[in-house]
Amino acid sequence: MSRLLRFQDKLLLGMALLGDLFEDTRDPGGLVSIAYENVYGFIPRKYKKSNFFSNISRLQKTGDIEKVKVKGKPYLRLTSVGKNNLYKDFPLLTFQNKDWDKKWRIVIFDIEEKNRKRRDNLRKKLRELGFGLIQESVWISPHDFVDDFRDFLEASYLERNVFIMEVKVLRVGNERLLANKIWRLDALNDQYQELYYKVIEKNMDKGKIWQQYCDILFSDPHIPKQLLPVPWYGFMVNKLLTKL
Repeated sequence: MSRLLRFQDKLLLGMALLGDLFEDTRDPGGLVSIAYENVYGFIPRKYKKSNFFSNISRLQKTGDIEKVKVKGKPYLRLTSVGKNNLYKDFPLLTFQNKDWDKKWRIVIFDIEEKNRKRRDNLRKKLRELGFGLIQESVWISPHDFVDDFRDFLEASYLERNVFIMEVKVLRVGNERLLANKIWRLDALNDQYQELYYKVIEKNMDKGKIWQQYCDILFSDPHIPKQLLPVPWYGFMVNKLLTKL
C-alpha cells in the first residue's frame, strides 16, 4: 500500500482518521488564525501557506470537503464524496474496523515473459490491495476484494491468466504466525511502538509525527484484528493522535 502521498491525500486522511472537522482558518481580514497553525502543523513545511489555501479551495470545488457552521464558527468537513474518493484510492482503509469473515483469498497466476508489463501491473495491484507473497506467483489476503479485483483483471485482459480461490479454514498451521511471517507484522508493530512513545514523550513536532504516521500507515496491510500481534500499537497511536 506504500505510495507517494499528495497534499490532498494527507489532508483527507487526517480528516478521515483523526476527526473530519477542523476550523476554517481564513478570517475576513485575511489573517491567519491560531487554528491554521494547528492544522498546518500536520503538513510538511515544504507546503507554503498559499499552496495550503489553494488546495483547500480546490478540494471544496471538487466536493471533497465543504464549509459548515458549528455554534456560529466556520469549519471545513470531509464530505461523503470525499470519503468515497479517499477509500477508492486507498481501499485498505475500509477494512480497519471490519470483522474478519475468516476466509483467505489466494491468487495464482501464470503470465508469460512477453507480457511482463501486465504482470508487473498485476503485482502492483496486489500490493495495493494488501496481498502478501507466499511464493512466486502465489499471493494471499484475508480481505474480500474479489469483485473489484475481477473488474481489474477484465480491464487488463488477464482473466484467463489469473485464478482466485477462497479458503475457509487452515487445516494445518497457525493463522497468526502465517500472517506475521507474510507481512512482517512484528517489525511493523515495532515502528508503531516507537512512534507511540515519541508522541507520549512529546519529543517530535506535529508535522514530523503526522509524516511518520503516514509512512507507517501506508506500509500497513491492515490485517484483521484476529491476526495481529497483541498489543497492536497501531490502534494505540491512532487514539493518541485523535486526542492531539
